[in-house]
Amino acid sequence: MSIGCNDLDRLVAPGVEDKDPPSVWWSAPKAGATLADTVTISLQFFDDSKIDTIKIFKDGGVVKHIIPQDYNGGTDGTVEFKWNTNLDSDGVHIWEARAWDVTGKIGQSLSLLVRVNNNEEPPSEDKTPPVIVWKAPEQGAVLTGTIGLSFDALDNVGIDSFRIFRNGITAPELLFRSQDNTSFTIPWITKNDLDGNYTIFVRAWDESGNMGRSLSLLVRVRNGVELPPDVTPPVIAWLSPTPMDTLASGVQLRFDVMDVSRLDSVHVLLNGQIWQNYDLSGIIEQNFFDGDVEWQTDEFVDGSYIIQVKAWDTYGNIGLSEVIWFAIWNIRPRTIWVPDDYKTIMDAVWESKDGDTIMVRAGTYFEWVQMFDKNVSLISESGPEATIIDGRSGDLCLSVTGGQDTTMIVRGFTFVRDVDNDSNIISIYGSSPKIVNNIIKAPNFRQVKGLYSGETIAIIRNNLFIFLSIGASISHNWGDFTNNMFVNISRFVIWNSPVFGQPLIPDYNLFWDYNDLIGGSDEITIGEHNIYDSEPFFVGDSYRLRNGSSGIDQGRPDLLDPNGSRSDIGVHGGPYAY
Repeated sequence: MSIGCNDLDRLVAPGVEDKDPPSVWWSAPKAGATLADTVTISLQFFDDSKIDTIKIFKDGGVVKHIIPQDYNGGTDGTVEFKWNTNLDSDGVHIWEARAWDVTGKIGQSLSLLVRVNNNEEPPSEDKTPPVIVWKAPEQGAVLTGTIGLSFDALDNVGIDSFRIFRNGITAPELLFRSQDNTSFTIPWITKNDLDGNYTIFVRAWDESGNMGRSLSLLVRVRNGVELPPDVTPPVIAWLSPTPMDTLASGVQLRFDVMDVSRLDSVHVLLNGQIWQNYDLSGIIEQNFFDGDVEWQTDEFVDGSYIIQVKAWDTYGNIGLSEVIWFAIWNIRPRTIWVPDDYKTIMDAVWESKDGDTIMVRAGTYFEWVQMFDKNVSLISESGPEATIIDGRSGDLCLSVTGGQDTTMIVRGFTFVRDVDNDSNIISIYGSSPKIVNNIIKAPNFRQVKGLYSGETIAIIRNNLFIFLSIGASISHNWGDFTNNMFVNISRFVIWNSPVFGQPLIPDYNLFWDYNDLIGGSDEITIGEHNIYDSEPFFVGDSYRLRNGSSGIDQGRPDLLDPNGSRSDIGVHGGPYAY
């Protein structure tokens, strides 16, 4: 039985419920980048069923509301748009994205922090947070009257600002700054506060926006004020890991709890629910508790989590820690840049993991790219005319044979081989990537084939095949072969070599200047919407279409160009166009 499908109809196993939230992650710009003028913001998304809507936030406000039905039916794709940073103030800006699938589940990206700098000298690359060290008083000290909270805040650039937190709340009256910008002393009039236990910690920001946090200081205030037996709640000091960290695998959560009299119980709350419960009621003189919780984060779904510690003493007083936010990211799709992170594309492939994206900057790369079993995406930053993979006289330019599915995308390259034989430039076998918006060519009519695709449901769309002996060879294909353009093909445009049947129907393609359309078996069926013998008319030396070209607005009607019009045929058309 043959099954026909395309990337608008994802195959889902019967009876399998979609339990996973959507995945959304940033692919450009790089986290921590310094930006100016107009830049491209790029977000990728994926869901097992279908994403209903995506909202993109900048500094907490919605700036984009996207219905991704035009991106592979809403299951996966890349959202790109321009950001004119001149319209925003210089400084740090935060981008976030949330996606809802059709079942109502929500997925959230990690925050993307970038710095806008249009009007200042570019800052030096500084990722080192301030280091804060307590000098006085000592941990557990008993305090009376007016004392000095003293600490050093050191940074390789310079301290910009700091905040003092007392029992988890900002203490604005504790404010003093020394003249040398390294040593700080804050006078604390303890008689203004009730006798009891207090936790003090400091957060400091440097001039590059990095934040450092001190360890919590637990102290006792004793000014002899007569109070009822015990009205002071326990105090809780968070020790590690640092709030707002991204966690993976197993981590130790550490905190201290102290009380004037005796502790009764301690709860650790995870997203508002009791997660860990410690009964201390049977322990004599238990007025201090050293909390140490092992958290196996890989047993939890990746995402954001809130942790808070709640403690009771034997008089019923309740103490609460600050609210601690963490992100779990064990299956983190990364964006790997070539040549920034790795010099060659193959080096990046070797170091990649499933779900990663390899972003390639403009240039010519002399190599044979073999994807092996890596289900990763390979995308050029600047498009096919600026990013060239030159296989020279090697066996291939690109090989995808490791069983990858249509979540993998190869987008925006010129693949070229200067050989004079019957070999291929791209080979796909037993794998089903998207091959979109690429140029596959040989210089000046070589006897080389463009692309071979066999045993696959690959998406082959909006590519330009030019100066080839055979444009594309297909065998046992159930995928999508549309919106492509074939120009100057010396032998056969499409060579078909099935052992039995050929469910693929090439349609909405443009054929110009070729000898024979089909070679091999006659079993192949050509669609009704292809365009034959009509010159595409390119703009200058580029492969963009002139106004009036027969390829404009003639692609698949259910696909749109980025400007919202019906997709063009060729390398600069379709939803993934540059």
